[in-house]
Amino acid sequence: TSRNQANRIYLEDATKREEKKLERLKKRYGPHPSRRERQELELVQERVTALHNVKETIKREDQDHVPRQLLSLDTSGKHVTAAVARGNVDTADHIGVLVPGLNTNVATNLGLYDEYAGVMAEAAKKYAKGESVAMVEYLGYEAPQDIAEVTNISYAENGAKNLSGFLNGLDASRKAGPAGDAHISVAGHSYGSTTAGIALTKVNPGVVDDLIQFGSPGAGVHDVSE
Repeated sequence: TSRNQANRIYLEDATKREEKKLERLKKRYGPHPSRRERQELELVQERVTALHNVKETIKREDQDHVPRQLLSLDTSGKHVTAAVARGNVDTADHIGVLVPGLNTNVATNLGLYDEYAGVMAEAAKKYAKGESVAMVEYLGYEAPQDIAEVTNISYAENGAKNLSGFLNGLDASRKAGPAGDAHISVAGHSYGSTTAGIALTKVNPGVVDDLIQFGSPGAGVHDVSE
């Protein structure tokens, strides 16, 4: 897709930019940075690591021959966020979107969730009656990184805005393309189930066909009708 191609180009540019920033800060702060300077260095290092993890994850297609699509990449916030698809979301009959929660971030475990998405895709194919399946590991929001942050609903509310926009865009792209409408399922785990629950109150009617919530601290809504 053009979105995948554009994001891959941006990935290269963003990686070079953050690497240069990290080297510049290391030279400026020297071997004995202050506490504040060390925190700044650690944050930029995390961003560099996240971008490298995105590159390594999409390169897996060269080994397992399962195409990857970089559907979103955002470096505008404190942390890098991204969404990577296994398979072709432009043509797949069924699209699953995995939304993780507590302790998940691109720098630490994007690759792990790519593996989880692969397991879920293989399981789904057993019941797809020969129809094609694509799975998305959606780390497109900043999830809470410790137990204290889990009590803050703003992570889910802010994440739901991103996720609902992503889902609406995915659906609109399919309906505008030659493949037509796809069966879209969202699976939210842990805090991601709360994020997904809120997001589904914001998506356009008919966008999402199924919602699965597991290991959930709360659905994000009070009634299924919402």
